[in-house]
Amino acid sequence: MIKVCIIGAGPAGSMAAASVAPECRVDVFEQSKYIGVPTKCGGLISKKGLDELKVPYNDCILNEVNGAEVIHINEMGKIDAKFEVKRKEIQAYVVDRKKYDENCAKVAKENGAMIHLFRKIGVPELKRSLEIYDYVIGADGAFSTVARAARFPDINSWVQCAQIDAKVNLNADRVYVYLSPLIPGFFGWIIPKNEKEARVGIGTNDFSKPCTIYLKEFIDCLKNNNITVSKQHDLFADCIPIKRREKTAKGKIMLVGDAAGQVKATTGGGVYFGGMCAKIAGKIAKEGKKTEEYEKEWCEKYSVLEKHEKMREQYNKTPDNLIYAGIKFGGPVIGKLLSSFGDMDNILK
Repeated sequence: MIKVCIIGAGPAGSMAAASVAPECRVDVFEQSKYIGVPTKCGGLISKKGLDELKVPYNDCILNEVNGAEVIHINEMGKIDAKFEVKRKEIQAYVVDRKKYDENCAKVAKENGAMIHLFRKIGVPELKRSLEIYDYVIGADGAFSTVARAARFPDINSWVQCAQIDAKVNLNADRVYVYLSPLIPGFFGWIIPKNEKEARVGIGTNDFSKPCTIYLKEFIDCLKNNNITVSKQHDLFADCIPIKRREKTAKGKIMLVGDAAGQVKATTGGGVYFGGMCAKIAGKIAKEGKKTEEYEKEWCEKYSVLEKHEKMREQYNKTPDNLIYAGIKFGGPVIGKLLSSFGDMDNILK
């Protein structure tokens, strides 16, 4: 029987485990005491993406979203342009990520995988795993121990992010994206969880000051534009890779999810692509194929991730006056961005 070791029990790790079991022996090692803890995610996932991942999610839904607003904030901190798209059908859900992660793990266990919590895998344990198991799947996040220990190429493009939950006085049927020279290299967001509370966050490729400072400045800016952000709680900060790792498979090892950089560079979203690529890794292991086949298959099937990277690079080079004009008058850059809202995971396909 083929033996597979998976490091990390987030959605990508659990989906890899579910796809490779029950035909194989599968052990999943998670360093946290609990699945889905800590939660570091905006939790906005397209309905189509959730359906394709085939993990039950109805009990995870916090809010339904069918619209988006892209908003420009100028150098003086004033909102001076908006662009809105709204559809009749539900386009995305705001989900309870802890619950969704638990559901992913439940599917893996139902398929026969063994999940071992509070088990940190360092370099010595990884070396032993390579002796014991036929495959090792690294699903241990952007700062992957597996990738570092096995000397995979580094990911060389990042944004730092910070988010807080708060009471916000905005409509709950849409998400809000804030583009501004005050938030270089990425954007700010408000993702309503319900009628009263939302997730408020920012991301930036500028590491000259902590992202928590950027978040505070963003919240101050919102308040100066008559957007209430009160009763703040559950602050977190993290980094997101916005470029794929140049190599994601060698020897017995395959990297999936954030560990592989399988993230949309336009938005930072990675649950869908990470999960779908993890399923490919599981299939490759189950069939006893070479890991290079995994890299070839996912790169071909989800080549759209490269287009996301190019779009992010193009946007970051676009002068702010053109961004403003695009939002104000519906220019091609913003139009292309928002036209993807109805198919959030397969933009540009």
